[in-house]
Amino acid sequence: MAGNTAWNGVLIALDAVLKITDNLKRGQRADIKDYQAAVGKRDSKLSKYVASAYNLLHKSMGYDGELSATVVKSAMEEGRKVIEWCERNYK
Repeated sequence: MAGNTAWNGVLIALDAVLKITDNLKRGQRADIKDYQAAVGKRDSKLSKYVASAYNLLHKSMGYDGELSATVVKSAMEEGRKVIEWCERNYK
């Protein structure tokens, strides 16, 4: 649960900066590919952090129930990097 909650925080931060959901049709949900495409246009280094946060927070922690404290710490750090980037680029 913590992984998905953290991942949702990353998505909210990305939406605030990149306005990804603004371009979707009514009722349409954004896909990870939408986020990756938008991030790739802005910052290639950030793309790596987003991909890592997605894999660690959403997939490993959210679905697989990762139990390793080292992996969880790394996952949270990746998410924090994305959110900090969003804070610096929010206008």
